[in-house]
Amino acid sequence: AMHDLIPRLRPLALENLALGEVLEEQVAEWRRQYPQVEFTLALSGLPQELGESCMLAVYRIIQEATVNALRHSDTRRIDITVQADAGRLSLDVRDHGRGLQSDWKKPGHFGIRGMCERARVLGGEGVVENAEGGGVRVRAMLPLE
Repeated sequence: AMHDLIPRLRPLALENLALGEVLEEQVAEWRRQYPQVEFTLALSGLPQELGESCMLAVYRIIQEATVNALRHSDTRRIDITVQADAGRLSLDVRDHGRGLQSDWKKPGHFGIRGMCERARVLGGEGVVENAEGGGVRVRAMLPLE
């Protein structure tokens, strides 16, 4: 049971690859699993070395935002952007689906709260909102160590 649990806590790829490579692999896997959805991934200025906590937070926020979009938004496109500059790392995941339900802030939406909490724990901020033109946008800004 422990061997099954450990990769879910921290994916093994994060130990051997840079963040950009891990994200490229994950997006390639989503493309295989969801051929009806267009995925874009834009990476800019990522340092070769990121702190373990920052790297895991970025990965998990992107994963949660994307999985939510795939499950709930009826989207046909998901855009993922990660860039680093001026001592901070910012990420943006935007789907082009239905948007947030009116009751999305009610208790019980642990995934959404978890994304924002991951950013706050690292001294950053996370925002989940309806995107202009439709869909959901998840943004996080994290200080670089």
